[in-house]
Amino acid sequence: MAPFSVRAFAFVIDIVASALIAALIVKQVDQPTDLTRQLVPYGVLLVEHVVLVALTGQTLGMRLMGLKVLRLKDVTRPPGFGPALTRAVPLLATLGIAGFFGNDGRGSHDLLAGCVVVRD
Repeated sequence: MAPFSVRAFAFVIDIVASALIAALIVKQVDQPTDLTRQLVPYGVLLVEHVVLVALTGQTLGMRLMGLKVLRLKDVTRPPGFGPALTRAVPLLATLGIAGFFGNDGRGSHDLLAGCVVVRD
């Protein structure tokens, strides 16, 4: 299983990348509100986590750090949209706090989704 420090750094990479993409999106909006400026980065991060994990098992940060999400029921395929969404919502709703490990080294978001993060 992947160590917490590597997972946390991958998450920081994802946050920075999402913020940059969100800035480009907000720049295209005429007179964006403060709420728009705050919610667009979360939306981009949510889409990144759900779509990329569902299809490839990796976000951009995970790919750069050599990590991969595996679904415990079938480690030969990417997790799919259900587990990816189940992982992403608690992780982003708690701003990463859900990533703190339980007894077996997995974050609560991974436990809920039946997944594990490993070195690729």
